[in-house]
Amino acid sequence: MKNILKSFGALLLIFLVSCNQTEDYPFETFENMEKGAFARLLSPARADMFFVLTDGPSSQFEISVEFYDENNGSNVTDYDWVVRYEDFTDPDNSTADAPFASIPSSAFNTSADGLPGATWSVSLGDAAAAVGKTLDQLNGGSRFVFNATLKTNAGQEFTAANTGSNIQSSAPFSGFFFFNASLVCESSLAGTYTYVSTDLCAGDGSGGCSSYAGTLTGEVTWTELAGATGAYTTSAGSFGFYPELGYDEVNSDDGGNSTGTINDACNFMSSTIVDQYGDPFTYVIEGVSGADLTLSWSNTWGDAATVVVTRTDGTDWPPLQ
Repeated sequence: MKNILKSFGALLLIFLVSCNQTEDYPFETFENMEKGAFARLLSPARADMFFVLTDGPSSQFEISVEFYDENNGSNVTDYDWVVRYEDFTDPDNSTADAPFASIPSSAFNTSADGLPGATWSVSLGDAAAAVGKTLDQLNGGSRFVFNATLKTNAGQEFTAANTGSNIQSSAPFSGFFFFNASLVCESSLAGTYTYVSTDLCAGDGSGGCSSYAGTLTGEVTWTELAGATGAYTTSAGSFGFYPELGYDEVNSDDGGNSTGTINDACNFMSSTIVDQYGDPFTYVIEGVSGADLTLSWSNTWGDAATVVVTRTDGTDWPPLQ
């Protein structure tokens, strides 16, 4: 036992002596390591970073961050941002990165945690101007992509490309080096309306159809899908034509016999409805006049009709296309 204790003591002494030596190590010690820096996102949530295109250039949100480094954020000197526009409707309308904002340390504030921080507003008008676009040149459903470069007094530069994914994605860090701001539009198609269906055409199964005499009237309810701006289920996808032909109405409401939605993407209306027989529906806007919306619909079986949908709540339809 004494020999074991003596041997252990000798090993401990060797370890202590070696720890106090100044010779080089095959690894970099912590005190000699290069330290990084990052901005921690305080607000808003990334899901709240979007522009409402129909609100015009004043649509905006405010961002707040605080800075972290080995000296409690005091090494950070600049926080610079660039922006580009990605057009999903017309890719040729997209742009390259352009300077958007430069926030020097002289403009920093002090966060609630006592760290250097920054707060600034991001508006649709400023983003569009930065990439050389007018609002008329922007398409709903597209987006702006913002990327940051954080600089320190040691000449370091940190971006999303050289910062670890854990720093950027983990909740305790929320490292903020990029974000996307989609272009969305307020939509107000929900409600119960009257309709008149004409130009009825019964399909033959191959896409063709035969004229069907008559005019159909009734009510249709469009219900906005929870958590999906501009997406609506329908209680009467065929506007009375399926029941006239002896089939159940096309109903994509909760528990209905069909799937898909009517979609309003910044006044561009489309359909992803598929009926109970697997036939997709196409909606085409023919015109809008006050409370009357005229549309034509067809399915891959060949059924088709023209419908005037009338608002009965005293409001007009938006300029749907």
